[in-house]
Amino acid sequence: KEGYAIEGVPCFNVGYSSGGFSAIAVQRYTDMHRPDIQWTITSAGGAPFNINSVYKSNVTSPTSGYACSFPLVVVAYKETYHMDFEYSEVFAKPLSDNIQKWILSKDYGTWDINKLIAGGDEVKTKDCPIELILTPEARNPQSPVGQKLSAMFIRNSLCGEGQDWQPSKKTKFYIMHSTKDKYMDWHVGEEMANYLKSHGCDVTADF
Repeated sequence: KEGYAIEGVPCFNVGYSSGGFSAIAVQRYTDMHRPDIQWTITSAGGAPFNINSVYKSNVTSPTSGYACSFPLVVVAYKETYHMDFEYSEVFAKPLSDNIQKWILSKDYGTWDINKLIAGGDEVKTKDCPIELILTPEARNPQSPVGQKLSAMFIRNSLCGEGQDWQPSKKTKFYIMHSTKDKYMDWHVGEEMANYLKSHGCDVTADF
């Protein structure tokens, strides 16, 4: 858009965590809408490439190492897309009663929110029981609210179910994620790497 002359110049597209998601999203956008832009290497890791897969991992795990992560995602989607559900359908109390104060006010940092969800318990802050975060309905992807969440997550994922994007075979990909990551399931990195490989791309995966 800015008109930079990049033809023939090595171009690197790099990001980690939320930036890793953005890097792959940029790759997909340029592949689909700007084939004149070619990335030499796209490197990404530690990211929720398949958001629906992350959702399923969250609801099947007894604890969360980062209690506010999934609530932040759900709130972002509900507020952005005006999704048809109440916070009380998704979040356990007292989180459901404090979305405006704890999250939307921007008065608290993520670790503050973790502690609030865990009831001020430092131990639970690091391994918060899922019952303190999500309702039984939200922990069931087949429930009415679970289906609404899954449909939105699939729509916004970069790999997995419902994706038909053909990544550029001219780009070399480096996908990494630590298997010891307590905050983001590493298997979503493997899913991203496998998606790229299945579409004939040159992929180096490091897990």
